[in-house]
Parts: sequence; C-alpha cells; structure tokens
Amino acid sequence: MKRIGGYEIVGSIAVVDGKKGSRAVAEEILRRHKQVRSVYAKEEGRVGEFRVMNLRLIAGEDNAFTLYKENGCRYYVDLKKVYFSPRLAHERARVAADVKAGERVLVLFAGVGPFAIPIAKKTRTIANELNPEAVNLLKKNALLNKVDLEVHEGDAKDALKRYKADRIIMPLPHSAHLFLADAFKALDVGGIIHFYTIVERDNGLEEALEKAKIYAHCPFTLKNWRVVNNYSPAKIQIVLDLEKD
Repeated sequence: MKRIGGYEIVGSIAVVDGKKGSRAVAEEILRRHKQVRSVYAKEEGRVGEFRVMNLRLIAGEDNAFTLYKENGCRYYVDLKKVYFSPRLAHERARVAADVKAGERVLVLFAGVGPFAIPIAKKTRTIANELNPEAVNLLKKNALLNKVDLEVHEGDAKDALKRYKADRIIMPLPHSAHLFLADAFKALDVGGIIHFYTIVERDNGLEEALEKAKIYAHCPFTLKNWRVVNNYSPAKIQIVLDLEKD
C-alpha cells in the first residue's frame, strides 16, 4: 500500500496539500475511498474577494460541489465558492453541546452553517455571512436540516449593531479580533464569546489573551480555552471562551 500524507475528505471530495498533489497520491486516495469522486490539490494563497481555497484538480471529476455530513447534520458545500474545513467538527459539536435552550445565539462568519445549524435545533439562532454564495448554501442547508435559522447577509459589524445575544461565535481566526469590541457591546453581561484566533505554538494562550484584552475594550473572564487546529509547524488555532463581566 502506498504511503500518503494527510488529506481532508469533504463528502465526495478529497483535498491534499499542493506540495503532495501528485497523480499517484490522487489515485491512491480514489482507491481507498470509494465515495471520493474528485481529488484537488490545495495550492498556496486564496482566490477572490472571499479568499476561498485555491484548488487544482489532480484526478476525478472537476466538481467541487458535494454533500457533507457532520454531527448529525447535512451540508451542501462548494469548495470553489465558499471556505469550509472538516477539521473543526469536534469543536463545533462542543460548542453546540454547551448551548442551552432559550439562549439567543449569534454566529458570525457562518459560512454554510456548520456552527449555526446544530445550534438552531436547540434555540433561536442568527447566522451572519458576507459571501453571497455561502448565504445561498446556508439557506439551503437550513431547509435541508429543517431548522428555523435567521440569516443576516452582510458585514459582521452590521449584524452586531442589529442583534443582542447571550452567546456569540467568531470562527474567523485571522481577523475575528477586529470585531471583538463590537461583539462585547452586543453581548449581555454573563454572555459568552467563542473567540478563535491564530497564535504562535509557544505561549499561544498568553498571546491570545493579550490580543483579546487589547481589542475587547471590555472586562471579561476566561472560562475555557483549547487548541482546535494545528495551523502550521509554528502556529496553532485556539479558541477562548470569554464571559462578559
């Protein structure tokens, strides 16, 4: 059996690192996973206004649209039009499990809905997204999963001015800190913000907390934190669960 490196499978699509994206690797993935119909290499850089993955077809069908299943829900995804990664599946399940009935939950940068839709099964949920392609899929996924989800299309800061919430989810790790002050203004005292960010592997918690203190403009208590993804050899993605004091 050929030894191949890490790759992600989203429904009928496999995505490998561009440096490992050979025809031989793609054919081995197709052989191992009968549900996979397309194998793409993820090249460096992002594409377009919404910075979706830069994909190069290696083998199979040139079709980036698929149906993906996670945590008891189903999602239509088009990897050439929206950003999506299965790596946060356990984190999305953790947050959904923490939500209580009756909470008002605002999910920023909602994408096709993997955070918002499981939560909408439990309580009132608003999902904010700027990418119109993602908004279209988000609405279809709400119908697919038979949940009552309010979708706000537009900038996250506009959503934060419009809605008040008991819990706000911010899964945009490169720039979520820029929205922290507005998020705390939209949050009731005792509410929770799930703040995702990219930090250096060494002293990552201290770096993330310092970033939160600089940008929050509001007193808070750290309730929990965890590493959710290995972003690169030197960096990690972590989440801080912050309670508004």
